[in-house]
Amino acid sequence: MDFGKILTKAWQIIWNNKVLWIFGVLASCGSGAQGGGGGGSNYSFDNESSGQLPPALQDFFQNMDRNVNQISEETIALFVIGLFCVICIISIIAMFLSVYGRVGLMKGTQAADGGASLTFRSITELVGPFYWRAFGLNLLLGLAVFLVSLVIGVVAFGLAIVTLGVGLICLIPLLCLLLPLGVVYYVFTQLANNALVLEDLNIGDALSRAWEVMRSRAGDIAVMAIILFVGNIIASIVFAIPFILLFVPSFLALMGDSAQAANNALTLGIVGICVAIPLGLVVSGIVRSYIEGAWTLTFLQVSQPAE
Repeated sequence: MDFGKILTKAWQIIWNNKVLWIFGVLASCGSGAQGGGGGGSNYSFDNESSGQLPPALQDFFQNMDRNVNQISEETIALFVIGLFCVICIISIIAMFLSVYGRVGLMKGTQAADGGASLTFRSITELVGPFYWRAFGLNLLLGLAVFLVSLVIGVVAFGLAIVTLGVGLICLIPLLCLLLPLGVVYYVFTQLANNALVLEDLNIGDALSRAWEVMRSRAGDIAVMAIILFVGNIIASIVFAIPFILLFVPSFLALMGDSAQAANNALTLGIVGICVAIPLGLVVSGIVRSYIEGAWTLTFLQVSQPAE
């Protein structure tokens, strides 16, 4: 397999068809999930340790201490429940958008590879016949991971109770296997989505096809997975540096000794967030478009009969 040719062609496709970046942003919606936690009304701020902070921060934490202690436990419980519901709704919406974006990237890359001219409308028309099948496939794979995680969690909890925590040492080898197993799961999921969308298969046939391709071209797929995995890490670090530098002035102003410095830090922080969010969306869209495009071209090549 000519890895350089695939990687170069993937970049040429997303650069010449920037409409794919929009679908890359949508696909990035389901790339991670974050949860929220609860708290209690017995929060307090240690005045002794506050002496090490600038006066503006001391006033901030002391005011927060006073305000939090005035909130009833019922109000906090309702807030936590409401926050949990909001997170669930956002997660569901993100999953719908993510699948839509992924299917659009795969079909768009396939069409562009065949010489077609892409528009948002043309890609949307290509997504329609495959969307619900792709959604069902990803939901099934997600439920499988959830059930496995639940079983491991129950076993670990029971083992910790029976052995007073000593038995958890036995789970260390299993934890060491989670990273490579996670990589294998990611590659299998990617190939299953490619098979379903690019070869117009149902969910069961897509899973079988993904396993067949994964076994027959394991070496090529492993190399491509390593290239994209390492490349994604490097790109994330490179793109993260400007965002970190963006908040350095805000941090320095926050460490000042005056209220004016704290206000300046707050203003700079708000401006930094307003700048970082749209830039982050564009960057994530480009990176996700490239990765999906590279995997699509890889599948189109490895799924061909060997010469």
